[in-house]
Amino acid sequence: MASMESKSTHLIQECISNQFEQGLDELDFICGIIGDQPSKYAKSPIIWTSAFKELGINAKYLPFDVKVENLESLVGALKGTASYIGGNVTVPYKVSVMDYLDELDPLASRIGAVNTIVKDNEGRLIGYNTDAEGALASMVQKLPWNSAPFLDGLDGFNVLILGAGGAARATAFILASQKNLGRLWISNRSIEKGKDLVAAISEIHPESDFIEINQINDIIGDIDLIINASVIGQSGIRKISDGSLTSLEPYNPLAEVREIGIEIQGDIVEGDFYDKWFWSARPGISENHVAALGTVRKNGARAAYFDLIYSPLETAFLRQARLSGHKVLNGKGMNIIQAVEAFVPRVLASYFEQRKYDTKAVYAKVFDAMLKVW
Repeated sequence: MASMESKSTHLIQECISNQFEQGLDELDFICGIIGDQPSKYAKSPIIWTSAFKELGINAKYLPFDVKVENLESLVGALKGTASYIGGNVTVPYKVSVMDYLDELDPLASRIGAVNTIVKDNEGRLIGYNTDAEGALASMVQKLPWNSAPFLDGLDGFNVLILGAGGAARATAFILASQKNLGRLWISNRSIEKGKDLVAAISEIHPESDFIEINQINDIIGDIDLIINASVIGQSGIRKISDGSLTSLEPYNPLAEVREIGIEIQGDIVEGDFYDKWFWSARPGISENHVAALGTVRKNGARAAYFDLIYSPLETAFLRQARLSGHKVLNGKGMNIIQAVEAFVPRVLASYFEQRKYDTKAVYAKVFDAMLKVW
């Protein structure tokens, strides 16, 4: 490890808004997830810490709630903290964090997004992407809590991906690399970002196009799989560009979202926020639901719906699809698989190698430990 590293976690604490518990400096290792507010919804702290306990490793996994202006400082603090060995990145930093890392794995570089960070033996921070593996595996492999795979395969499938952020990029690239995939459509609220993603994936899958949200009805009848890879539908309170607060949880990404923000003075209490916000937003939520249901109605009955979101487990996107007779899948499986892929062959790889662990056995044990507490 680099000589400038500190044994204390105080450098990290100075960069984030959530408070650490006591005793972290007594641990052998710490890992964590970087995001705007992962302490509010991320499963990673629970499932990674469970895996550490199962393997007898003196370590914990922490949420790092960081404002955009402190992101670079946080990455520097992680690099400078001796016990930090790696972790994950979530919204909205999967793309922007790449600027502050020492190196990118070729797949992460190609995707243009990072969800996993590994500190190597020289103290350098390397960015990886395990979202791609998690997304594909959760769709085509049988998950322990299901009786069969969500999909038997993707041959000939016409796919619509909603979103163009880090998770959407990973999902788009892994699907674009599948042989015999049909046409791949991208739709995103930011047209420029959406078209940039299409340009990138067209190099490996020429049958890729961008479509604006208000034009989805023109193609929906030909779509076999719809994937929500946006944050629309995710739980939590969010700050919008004018500084006011809103929530995207009630909305369906298949239709326009009319964001309504409200001002809250002092500390944010969820009950107070939702009581005030919901009644202001209700007309827009109703409009969104009516429009989205109209789109779902035009979609063929055999079409499947996959939402990368796992908080809540059933979003408005999935609920409307399920009640319309469609097969649906939430982000639970993807979340666990990407976590195991980050944990075993990446963040803890050198630890297991030095101790001559059976990697296959460790993978199974970690998966079971994470699933048990998910």
